[in-house]
Parts: sequence; C-alpha cells; structure tokens
Amino acid sequence: MIPNLPNSPWPNALGTHILPTPFQVGDIQRAIVQADTNIALIDQEIARINELLAHVELRRAEMCRYGATHRALLAPVRQCPDEILSEIFIHCNSISEEKDRIYTGMKKRRMPWLVSDICRRWREVALRTPALWSDIQLVHSESRNSAQRVAEMARDWLRRTDISRPISFSIHSHSGASLPDFTNFILPVILPASNRWQHLRLDLSADKIHRLSPIKGALSSLKSLRANSDSMSLLTNEWDIFEIAPKLFHVYIKCQRGSGGFALPWTQLTDVSFNSGLSLDECLTIINDCPNLVSCEFDSAARGVAATSRFCQNLIHHAHLRNLKLSTYVNPRAFFNCLSTPELHTIHIIDLSNCVFYNAITDFLLRSSCTIVTFKWYTLVSSTKGVIRVFRAMPDLEELSVNCKTDCRRHLLLNLTLDPSADENSYLCPRLRTIRLHSLNSFEIPGPVLEFVKSRRPMCLSESQCVVPLRSVVLEMTMKVQDKEFLEEVDILQEEGIDIRVVIC
Repeated sequence: MIPNLPNSPWPNALGTHILPTPFQVGDIQRAIVQADTNIALIDQEIARINELLAHVELRRAEMCRYGATHRALLAPVRQCPDEILSEIFIHCNSISEEKDRIYTGMKKRRMPWLVSDICRRWREVALRTPALWSDIQLVHSESRNSAQRVAEMARDWLRRTDISRPISFSIHSHSGASLPDFTNFILPVILPASNRWQHLRLDLSADKIHRLSPIKGALSSLKSLRANSDSMSLLTNEWDIFEIAPKLFHVYIKCQRGSGGFALPWTQLTDVSFNSGLSLDECLTIINDCPNLVSCEFDSAARGVAATSRFCQNLIHHAHLRNLKLSTYVNPRAFFNCLSTPELHTIHIIDLSNCVFYNAITDFLLRSSCTIVTFKWYTLVSSTKGVIRVFRAMPDLEELSVNCKTDCRRHLLLNLTLDPSADENSYLCPRLRTIRLHSLNSFEIPGPVLEFVKSRRPMCLSESQCVVPLRSVVLEMTMKVQDKEFLEEVDILQEEGIDIRVVIC
C-alpha cells in the first residue's frame, strides 16, 4: 500500500519565520520521522513495480519474437522458388554494383554477403548463384599478409562462379604493397581466369602491370578495360598486354605519360578515354587509328600539334565519331583544323589554355556539317569576339552547359535572348531546350539570365514560330540568392512549365 500524505501538526507555521516552541519541535521531529518512513515504503513499492514492469516488458518482447517467428511461416517469400529468389538476388546485386561505382569506387562489395547472412536457405541459394559472385573486387594493401588474404578471397569467389561464366574483375594494389607478394600469391590465383575477364579494372603501379604479361593472347572475353596508374610508363614497347583482345571495345587509361608504344586493338575500339597528358598530335593519332570510334575523351592534353605532323597536310575524316570531349592546356586550334566528323552529336570542350580559337571551332563544325545536339563548354577566355559564330554553326543545339567569364556569358545570353520583332531565321539556337549556367554571380540574375529565360518560355512563343520553348534551366550560383523578386519570378516560370533550379556550387 502507498501511504497517504499526513496532515501537518502545525500548518499555520509552514512557510513563515515563526520560531517553533520546544513543545512544537517534538511534534515536527515526529512528522519528519513519519515522512522518512513513508518514503522508504514508497521506494519499496517503486522497486516492486519496476521489477514487475521489467518482467512484463521481457514477456512482451518474447511474445513479439514468438509472433514474428510464426508470422514468418506465412511470408510470401517462403513460397518463392529458388530460381526466382536467385533472380531477385542478381537484380539487387546489379543495383548495389551501380551504387558502388558511383559512390564508393573500389569499396568492397556488400550485396553477396548481405543475402548470405539472412538465413540458411538464402545462403544456399546465394552460393548456388554464380552470377552473384561474378563481380570480383580485390584490394591489396601494405598490411601484413594482405596478399595471402586477397588470394584466398579471390580463390573463394572464383570457386563460386561458374567455370565458364564471364566475370568483372577489379584489382587495386596500393603503391606501397609488396611486389613479390603480389607476384607470388595473387597472380597465380587470378591469371588462369583471364579468358573469363569481361570487364577489367586495374589500379596498379607500372611494375605490377608488367607482371600481367602472361595474359597476353588470353583475353578472349574482355570487352572493357580501365587502367589507372600514377607511375605507369606507356612509352615502352613492352606494354602490349592487351594488343590481342578480340572483343575489347571500351578503354579508359589514366596515367602520367602519353600513348606512344601502348599497343591496343585500335581498329576495333568504339569508346576510348585517355587521362594521361597526351599531346594533341597523339589525340589525332588515336582518332585516326580507330576507324570505328563512336566516343572519345581526352583529358589534360599538355602539348599541341607539331608543325611537322602528318595531319597538318592530311585531314582526318572520321565517319563514326559521335561524342568528343577535349580538355586541353594548349591552344586546340590546330587539332580542330585537322579534323572532320560528320556524325558528331555531342562536343565537350574544357579550355584551360586561355587562348582564343573560336574561328577554328566554327570552321571545324561547318566543314564537318555535323548536327550538334549537346555542347558543354568551359573556358578561361573573356574575349567575346567570334563566340556567336560558334553557336550559329549549331542550329540544332538542344542542350547547352556553359562555364565561362562573366562578360562572355553575358554576351552569349544577350544573343540567345529572343527579340519578337526580329526575323525568326536570325534566332540563335532555336531548338535549345536545356541550359546549365555555372558560377553565376548574384548580380547577373536579375538582368540577362532572367530576360533570356523569359524570352523562351512557352507562353511567349506562338505555334507559328520555329523556336522550341525552354524546358530545363539550372543556375549554379556562387552564393545564396536573397533577391525576393527573383525567387518570385522563378516560381512563376515553374508554374509556366519551365523546370528552373538554383543550386549553390
């Protein structure tokens, strides 16, 4: 029982400065003793109730587990055949792999282990699904016995794949990881499976890549290659491991040297990407040597086209190239003067040379008679002379991304802004649907940017005009926009059907 609160023997003295008499002191002390006794009784009752509550909570948790275990007996997934469960695992694994490629780079795969840890049946199904284990990623570090652990893991993964199934294979060896251990423990496990490699990624130093020489001629399934190395020497003729690969079409190379002496089945490649400080002359050589090329990227070109280059006299006419990306520290004028690409669809130029070459690009586009739909442009040049001629040569442009100096951007936007009183045939890029403007300053927003967007909104264009209304606008700002009038304008434009977004970069 919980005791009731007793009545005070001297209620009128509580909360006052009245000094109790000796007779009153005895009554007060007895009241205090009674209160302490009652507190002890209440503490005992609290302890009893807490013990009872803990017992009830434990029983509730047991009941929840009891219900869950019996509810699992009726779960629809238990009726799922092993074959369907296996397909579900494969589908989830492909999603996991895509997220790993985007967010985690070389991070160890989690998906096969996740499904294996759910229950015994799922583990058995996972182990009987070779496709679930066909994407092998190995990381060889400087830690002790790392090579032995990597070799054992590779052996387990290979054992779980079908002996004839193509595999995606990735190996990353830290620069300080032991070369003898890599050679003696890892290579004997992975090299015998080279004919099954379909997609290969190598993050290795030059000396470790050279140890892969036994796989030359044993790459019958290889379709794509990514090779990253900060110290790779590509100027030695020994580096010809991938020269014989009948199904190889996609190549990405990142290193510190050029492409000379790097033997590849050039004539069959359709997609190449080099981030290796090539010269523009070497870039032209690759385009010339790859007649079936559809997409190519050249990053960090550091040298130009030599005056004695064979391409200065013989124009390269490439019949299949559709996507071209060029990042260069030197003036690319000579590069574009040597090239003709009638099927070019997308062009991405990152100009770090601070040189004006607008006329060369214009002549290149007109000479090629290509239909450019997507144009991405980064430049350090502030000059506006000749810029508009470039865009006049792209009348079918639909997607534009611009990162340039303020004056150049302002000049471009003013020319892209439609004038209702002007001749429709004089409009610049009438099919433009999407535009992305980078590194905008807040003072640019109320002026040319908004005027440009407003002139191309759907309600301002009549059906008789040959102009396609804007659908998407992305404004990358250097700081947060505080202009209320601008934000209200954005809301109005969004209501009119333009997907306009402001992001802080």
